[in-house]
Amino acid sequence: RINDFTYDQNVTAAYAILDPQPGKLLVQAGVRAEHAVTHFHLATLGATYDNAYNSLFPSGLVAWNLDDFHQVKLSYSTRIRRPDDTDLLDPTPHYSDPLNISVGNPNLKPEYIRSLELGLQRRAGHMTIQVTPFFRHTIDAVRSLRTIDTLGVTTRTFANIATSNAFGSDATIALNRGRLSGFASASVHR
Repeated sequence: RINDFTYDQNVTAAYAILDPQPGKLLVQAGVRAEHAVTHFHLATLGATYDNAYNSLFPSGLVAWNLDDFHQVKLSYSTRIRRPDDTDLLDPTPHYSDPLNISVGNPNLKPEYIRSLELGLQRRAGHMTIQVTPFFRHTIDAVRSLRTIDTLGVTTRTFANIATSNAFGSDATIALNRGRLSGFASASVHR
């Protein structure tokens, strides 16, 4: 197999944040606007695939300091996961054997992840404990598609065909005693 391609991605973004702090309440709101352009040129086929898209990423945080040692916070954010793996994008057929072919999709769009998190934090001396339950909703999720033709040849490709939900919790214990500091973290999700 001979394959020659270039993949360029340019992202231009602007940010705005509002950060008032009235007393024990911390409020933060923000938005990121971006314009992205991808250019995939496959020299071996003389093909070019261009993809331009605009995205808005709102975010918000409300935190309440119950006292000097306890904090509760609720946050919302939107994230992006861009397809940048060449196996996902390269439309050149890759043969693992005569009956199994893999073909990338240069027209894949990014996945957007909307996340809601509740943070519970407690400080005790030199230790901080934080538990953060979360819920994440992904749209335009990339999934693998398999088709089998009449000769029994399986072709695998990729497409933005799914939405998915994930929920779970992160837990972190941090220690800071002068020259000694460190943390332990665990995550559980479905």
